[in-house]
Amino acid sequence: MLKEQGPIIDRLERLERQNRRMKLTGLATLVVVGAFLLMGQASLSGTLSEVRARRFVLQDSRGRERAALDINSGAPGLVLLDANGKPRAVLAVLSDGPWLQMSDASGFETDIGGTITATGKACAASIVLFGRDKSVLWSAPPQN
Repeated sequence: MLKEQGPIIDRLERLERQNRRMKLTGLATLVVVGAFLLMGQASLSGTLSEVRARRFVLQDSRGRERAALDINSGAPGLVLLDANGKPRAVLAVLSDGPWLQMSDASGFETDIGGTITATGKACAASIVLFGRDKSVLWSAPPQN
């Protein structure tokens, strides 16, 4: 009787090994499929339609601020800074109209804006070039 049970026991052990392998394979498959499903939930399927913030800052590779888009005293503006952190270009929308200011490393400055000139007179638009000492070098319309 023991001789007859030998092949049955061998077959039973082989079936148990196969059963363990199938369970492990099923578990591994379930983990992989679950991971793919979770990764799919985390990724965005398209672009965002809107981003809201009070301030956006761009930094260079050293972490220095090089540009900022924000609201300052109620006026939205974009400031571009040089490598030393000095503003070189400013674009803003003031209460009396748009304003663009550009300056170089020497201290010369150009202002382009609407409605108010360097002397405070109202006009449709103005361009003013300033010297290092902030004196008016040239303007259109002419400053009086």
